[in-house]
Amino acid sequence: MQRKYDLFTSPARNAHSLSEWQYEQRQRRLGRNDLPDLLAEMWEEGSLDDPEDLAEAVSDAWTSADLPLRALARHEWVGLFRELGYTVDGRRRPELRPTTPLTLFRAATRYDLRTPGLSWTPDLNLARFFQQYNTRYMRQPLLLLRTRAEPHHFLARFHEARSEDEYLITVSNRNVDVLPE
Repeated sequence: MQRKYDLFTSPARNAHSLSEWQYEQRQRRLGRNDLPDLLAEMWEEGSLDDPEDLAEAVSDAWTSADLPLRALARHEWVGLFRELGYTVDGRRRPELRPTTPLTLFRAATRYDLRTPGLSWTPDLNLARFFQQYNTRYMRQPLLLLRTRAEPHHFLARFHEARSEDEYLITVSNRNVDVLPE
């Protein structure tokens, strides 16, 4: 895509020391649920070539949207996070990847038994809250899942954005148990 000006040298951008990601969000006045679409667009056109900007953009898009998997497929999110290496709250922090297995929980539909979701928490009470909340929202009973995640399963951790302790992991359905109700 040909641009009329370079965002990295734009006076409007540099006057506020914004990353290209921040600049695009503000220029377009997007809502939080639009950020995964912006990420997909900017990633496709190659305008997120700085790893730190990409880490911020991926983190913002994931944590801001209610349903981030509607804009990008699971494998695309996993690819982006793997390219970045382990991140914590939008910063590349491979040295903070867990070095021992962790027990994690999530609320899930029966579909998650085939392909477990990416978002998990070590807080069983938080997982129960999402189970109850999403049961009302989705109008179907949700399950409570548990897994033992190995260090190589971890993609990212978020705990500042929504004051939740969320880990993004890739785990096989063979490693997931349904907790009794």
